[in-house]
Amino acid sequence: MVVIDAIHTIWREESEVRVDAAKYMAACAKRDAPVSLLVLGSDGVLNPVHEYTTSSATLAAALERADAEKHHRTPVADAAPEMVAEAFRFVDFFKGAGKFTSPRTSRAYPGVILDGFSTVARYVSGIPGRKSLIWINSIFPFAVEEKQGRIASTTQEGNWLSAAVSQPNLLTDDQVNQLQVMWKASIGAVQRSELALFPVLTRHTAISMNMEVVHSMESMAHMTGGREVHSVGDVFGQFLDLAESNAAAYEVVLPAEAARNCKSDWCELRITVKRSGARVLAPQGFFRDASVVPPETSVAVARLPGEPDPGPNPIPFTVSWKSAEGAGTKKKVAFVVSFGPTAGIPSEGSTELNLEITVHAISNRTDKQAMEFGAKTQLPSATLDQIRTKGFVLNNAIELEPGDYDVRFVVQDKISGRSGILSVPLKVS
Repeated sequence: MVVIDAIHTIWREESEVRVDAAKYMAACAKRDAPVSLLVLGSDGVLNPVHEYTTSSATLAAALERADAEKHHRTPVADAAPEMVAEAFRFVDFFKGAGKFTSPRTSRAYPGVILDGFSTVARYVSGIPGRKSLIWINSIFPFAVEEKQGRIASTTQEGNWLSAAVSQPNLLTDDQVNQLQVMWKASIGAVQRSELALFPVLTRHTAISMNMEVVHSMESMAHMTGGREVHSVGDVFGQFLDLAESNAAAYEVVLPAEAARNCKSDWCELRITVKRSGARVLAPQGFFRDASVVPPETSVAVARLPGEPDPGPNPIPFTVSWKSAEGAGTKKKVAFVVSFGPTAGIPSEGSTELNLEITVHAISNRTDKQAMEFGAKTQLPSATLDQIRTKGFVLNNAIELEPGDYDVRFVVQDKISGRSGILSVPLKVS
């Protein structure tokens, strides 16, 4: 996964990075290595240029066609619609146009980056094994205390950038505490998805670096099993073997008692191998209550025919079950659908809540029970502020015969068009 953060990247550097990124995509296509390229836009939404589900052949052809468009050559006729659409995305990507527009001025807000980490983690959570996230910025506007696993404040560079664009540059204690909640959630999501962070600082000249920023990058990498990169020029040559390295990774299972025995919020972890000079890329700790998947929480799954495509920015939510009650030959099982404050519902700028939720209880590959419900209302400002801060829940119940089920929840936001899918196990006895 490659993400170019257009919010926190200076355009004169970003334009060069985009060219380098396209070369990297071409190299991945040649090696038939799965890769995605996304741009974090000024609205905080991750917009895909290329997704790993698209074939390498389509990627290679789209890059060739985009290059022809860029240099005013006649493109190949009778091309596949999927390839042409991807080529046009690359043309806009090179120009910094359409969904891939760069704001040309940067602003510093750590929460957008943390949301991005969580979004990508959900996007790849259904893919087994280790994955890598190359996150490219000109700055990382927060400091990290790795030993405590905490966000300390904005970095001095982040403060300078905020002041340069006439934005408040210092966070209050309450704001830092709110960011800590987001920080734990994002690092927890990244670790649960086996996603290693590779933060990249764009540098096309050998200027001096803010060591506080470098330390923050190192901390993010250490906490997730990646590494930071701040070399001058094209950095992508360092990532050509990532797909092979991920495929060769070992899975280390943490005993459940390790989490129970840890008394601190951030639990340090050390993994070593008996090989002289070897460097181990593995998470160096975990959040006791965020990095381990709680039993009532499911991860995103691949969609079935007829279901909406959540894309790279799915709606995050969890489902928890309550005790079953007798209802004749069936059992009535209540459930709670929870949406956190970073779910993006209602969508930015909207005061309307308009969700449609479908539920399918599947047993032995048969849909045993289906139901629909929703929430549609205009929210007063006080309620909206509370949702933005604390999130919200929806309660309902389903009646089922005794048995083992996979219960599939599909959430659709009728305002933004976003969706999310979870499959949650349930035993009714």
